Amino acid sequence: MVGGEARLSGRGSGVAAIGIGAALRRIRERFEISLVSVARRAEISDAMLSRIERGERHSPHFTTVAKIALALGVSLDEIAHEAGIAVAVHRRTTPKAAAMEIRRAEHLEAAMRFLVLLLHKRTDLILL
Repeated sequence: MVGGEARLSGRGSGVAAIGIGAALRRIRERFEISLVSVARRAEISDAMLSRIERGERHSPHFTTVAKIALALGVSLDEIAHEAGIAVAVHRRTTPKAAAMEIRRAEHLEAAMRFLVLLLHKRTDLILL
């Protein structure tokens, strides 16, 4: 919270979840799309989406929310607006740009996991 307003965080970190889950559920129900369908499109489990919508997952990752937004066909700005969250930058995201950003974030996360693995292997070699 900054100045009494929740803000969406940057890539790879959790997002302020105040109202995010309820907003996602309202949008999904407004479009009359099943939870299972959105979860499959977003490539997350039904249980994960259900927990996010119920507010049981307090800090969903940015990439998870972005995947859900893409699956719903809405921008992150629309989700933030529905949740009553003020955002610092007002820029609409096209579905293609959102998909590219998701892939970029996933590649960065995979690269970081690979680097950590290499670091552990190198440490093991030094200890021998």
